Amino acid sequence: FCCYTQVEVSIVEAIAVAESVATEAALAASVRAAVSKVEGLSALDRMRAHIPCPLLRDGACSVYAVRPRSCRALTSYDATACEAEFNTPTLEPAARPTFTWPRYLATALTSGIATACGDLKLQSNTVELVGGVSTVLDDDTAVSRWLAGETVFAQSALR
Repeated sequence: FCCYTQVEVSIVEAIAVAESVATEAALAASVRAAVSKVEGLSALDRMRAHIPCPLLRDGACSVYAVRPRSCRALTSYDATACEAEFNTPTLEPAARPTFTWPRYLATALTSGIATACGDLKLQSNTVELVGGVSTVLDDDTAVSRWLAGETVFAQSALR
């Protein structure tokens, strides 16, 4: 039920997912098709529209080995509550009971990645997963330009 929401990722994570997706034409096409579906939607509107993550295949994550830390950190202990939130989205934190410590670790990881990127003079903001992965898939020069210090990725507009 959690694979229907916006996912905020570091640029490093978007690149890793894009590299994994690029090897499968159907997955890459799925990501590209999802951009127009999710662009401009708030997190709540996206959940209400029941738009699945384009990386979801047969009820499972197709990029599980390189899934973003946001996905790794969302570990619920109540599937019934998650289903209820899926059916009537509110985005209230209590609606999705999750373990707290994985989210703290994910936040620390995000901070560390941003700091390292900043130290290297690389764009360090977070991006929305679909948009970030699409940027890498659609522009063969995106990663090399980012590594050269250029601002390539859109700032995350999660809301």
